[in-house]
Amino acid sequence: MKIKFLLTLALCLTLTSIIVSCHHHDEDDSNPPVLLITSPSDNASLPASSHVHITGTVTDESLHEMNIKITNDSNGSVLFNKDLEVHDATNYTINESYTPTNITSVTQVTMFVVVSDHSEHEVRDTVHFVLNP
Repeated sequence: MKIKFLLTLALCLTLTSIIVSCHHHDEDDSNPPVLLITSPSDNASLPASSHVHITGTVTDESLHEMNIKITNDSNGSVLFNKDLEVHDATNYTINESYTPTNITSVTQVTMFVVVSDHSEHEVRDTVHFVLNP
């Protein structure tokens, strides 16, 4: 019985340590992440028959989460949605590819990029572009 209690206690302490280390807040971190999207460029006109290359960089003292989402402006449907693995990184190079499907007419879209760090700073950027069939 004593061994079972000690094993349970050890497991609880380990899990608590993991949770706390994942959600640490750096009291000295007063800066939000720095996000630079290099492609696609705002108001670009791209062929829907090829890949849309999503590139850029993000830097911070301790990144936590990052998401890229592309939506159709006319109906709000999500065309692309991806969470990127940036946890605890200080520099991250964005190099993603989106292949449009079922684009039969000129379609205006918006790409949303959201990045947060462990100090709960968040930065957002949007890029508007057009997909041509």
